[in-house]
Amino acid sequence: MKKLLLALTIALIPSISLADDIWIFSASWCGPCKSLKSFLKTYHKTLEDQGHRITIIDIDDNPELSKKYNVRVVPTTVVFDDNKDEKGRLSGFGRSSWPNWIQSTTK
Repeated sequence: MKKLLLALTIALIPSISLADDIWIFSASWCGPCKSLKSFLKTYHKTLEDQGHRITIIDIDDNPELSKKYNVRVVPTTVVFDDNKDEKGRLSGFGRSSWPNWIQSTTK
């Protein structure tokens, strides 16, 4: 069974596949992050069917990575293109707005 939620360490960053094109910076204490994770339990299949992979990064476990990507608010979703360049970024989570944003950004 594939793991949807993956906690990264800095050591793993160079080995992230280009397929890992959606990163969500999160924290265990963050209410909206918990809502987003709950939403992803069902919505991740839609994204996987479209060829996307989601990686969830805990900012408390990975402060250097959070700093590198200038994450100041959680949750923050970052979408990368095939060259690993940032294609879009969204801070926060809304049950209706997040899926619309992710679909328009991942086209």
